[in-house]
Amino acid sequence: MKIPLKLINNPEKLNLELWYWNPWDAPWGDIEVDIMNWSTPSPMSSISISTSQSKILIGDTITISGFIYPAHTNATVTLSYKMPNGTILVRNVTSTALGGFEDTFIPEMAGSWTVRASWNGDLDHEGSTSSEVPFLVLRAKSSVMLAVSKEVIRRGDPITLSGSINPPVAGAMVTLTFEKPDGSTFNKTIFTYPNGSFIYKLIPQNVGRWSLYASWQGNENYEGSFSPSLSFIVKPKPAEFVVTDLSITPTEAEVKQPIIISVKVTNVGEQAGLYNVNLKLNGVLVGSKKVSLKEKESTVVMFQVITDNVGTFDVEVNGLKGVFMVKHTQIPWSSYAIITAVAVAAALVIITIFMKKWRASYRSGRSSV
Repeated sequence: MKIPLKLINNPEKLNLELWYWNPWDAPWGDIEVDIMNWSTPSPMSSISISTSQSKILIGDTITISGFIYPAHTNATVTLSYKMPNGTILVRNVTSTALGGFEDTFIPEMAGSWTVRASWNGDLDHEGSTSSEVPFLVLRAKSSVMLAVSKEVIRRGDPITLSGSINPPVAGAMVTLTFEKPDGSTFNKTIFTYPNGSFIYKLIPQNVGRWSLYASWQGNENYEGSFSPSLSFIVKPKPAEFVVTDLSITPTEAEVKQPIIISVKVTNVGEQAGLYNVNLKLNGVLVGSKKVSLKEKESTVVMFQVITDNVGTFDVEVNGLKGVFMVKHTQIPWSSYAIITAVAVAAALVIITIFMKKWRASYRSGRSSV
């Protein structure tokens, strides 16, 4: 039993009355104790450490090991790690029977670290502190993956670019570098999602082969990297036709009177092509014409309709709709006057001839009497 006491005049021995209890002895007694001279310093101790590696990659483990001399069992050893940003990280371990100890952990910051060990000592030995031991945590390698949604698209169509940084880094700035078919370049900056992925949509306007790659500059823990270069092809828009300007002349006609129906056809695409223009009357196909147009070229397509049928006709030409009417032929009032005059004249002629014949017959009869 060791009992530290502060005594006056430092006597060499003293009698100490202690109270104790067990089933076989009285609950008190006299015991002789030796006096320790507290003016004499405790023996010195020392502590030393070493690292398992002088350089590691972030994410790897490092082991700090050491000894207390003279050996002390179950002593608490404090390891003080100084991080690259100046923060002190404290970790405690317990010594083994031979005074050894070790600590294994994973540094979470790249840069220069130092570590030192200390213990507070005990009644027999003073505490001690080791020297600082440096080690370096290197930035880990990273990679960038990139993919395109399509290898061939039409001009004006969207293309989706997607990729990721590995190991995943959230909020990292990624630069997409594009090279147009004419050799000029431009950059787009985007940021990764929490899982390290990124996505970007582009609508290319230049026809030809495009090239692109993704890159990031890295951060305090990871080195930057570049993705492999990719390419895609932008083709011109195919021929695309628009029908406009439906015209019906006249909109009211007589039987067998020609009716002209026309439309304007424009190729708004970027390639030449053929197009069928269809005329329907009352839902029935009555005419069709095929036109060939270069890119951005226009033409007027005309149909002539002559019918004996009277009524209203619904017109449809490739989605454009109109209407015209056909009526019976009407004789003008002047024509009626002429016909009447002719009829009257004819009647007068007939009457005149009849009268002449009658008179001649009458005279002939009287002469014979």
